Amino acid sequence: MSATLFLQQPYDVWLNDGRVWLSFLSTCTLGLLVQLLFFHGIGLLRVEEIFNDGHLGGANVKISAVAAQAQILGPSMCVLFLAARFRLLDVQGQRHTLQWPEAFFYACVYGLLTQTVLACIRATWSNTIADEPQEHCWRCGTFVLRILELLAFLAVLVGIVGVVTSFFYAKHSDGWYAITTPVSRFLACILVVVLQHTIVQFVANLSPGPSLMEQALLDTSSVCPMLGVLFLAAQVRACQISPGALPQVFVQTCMGACALASLLNMFFAAMSTRLAKNEDQEESISKACLRLGVGCSRAGSVAVLGTSALGIVHGISSMNMQNVVVKLAY
Repeated sequence: MSATLFLQQPYDVWLNDGRVWLSFLSTCTLGLLVQLLFFHGIGLLRVEEIFNDGHLGGANVKISAVAAQAQILGPSMCVLFLAARFRLLDVQGQRHTLQWPEAFFYACVYGLLTQTVLACIRATWSNTIADEPQEHCWRCGTFVLRILELLAFLAVLVGIVGVVTSFFYAKHSDGWYAITTPVSRFLACILVVVLQHTIVQFVANLSPGPSLMEQALLDTSSVCPMLGVLFLAAQVRACQISPGALPQVFVQTCMGACALASLLNMFFAAMSTRLAKNEDQEESISKACLRLGVGCSRAGSVAVLGTSALGIVHGISSMNMQNVVVKLAY
């Protein structure tokens, strides 16, 4: 252990022979990644076919598909946790301390794991009783498993809402006062896409059955995790060039345009399902014009979304010391 490391690092790092223990943010993020890769890996290995003599599941519910569907919020939560790390650095930029509400982060991780396990158990239970008479006790078992699964999903929602709320109430002491550092545009855009994805999944879990509007909402919100990753990539690149910097102004504008276009695309997609043409009834001219206007508006939002994403990619590739926005918070 060198004297320079001893002077630069905290005492507990020196005491552990230079080893820096993982923070709870890193632990929660790795926990999400491990369970996400595990359950999706089971589906890629086609374990059900191995145990079913090489045949597909047929009419039975595939357990791997159920597990993958239950893990649908995993990528968005990983993006949210990484954004929380930037928020932590934002508040601690002047060597201030911040205590995150760790219970919300752990609620997201363990709630998602519990929901996935319960969904797999419920799917296995449904396959087991598929050929059995539907007695009252069997129906009660399925109902109880569904209620427990919804409670686990509720814990995930509470965790996400708690983490998002803590972004706006994070304070650091400045003399006699407690100051809340404003949330940057980069973090605000990440919160928008994460909340959009979360709300759509909440609506899908509460809906009694599949519908055209629900499918449209799910399709349009599926791009939200990747938008969050793109926003994080731009911020990481800016910090790599200059610690404490933000991306170029036009890149931040493209982030806001992406978040807004994603919301508009979801809104217009939901409207288009309500205005879908019915073959049994004659369509009025006003409804046809309205449907055409909604379709053109949705095409415009998709064009803005794609153009803004390409603008962010161009900004990442052309980022240098002269065009980044230096901000001493990070």
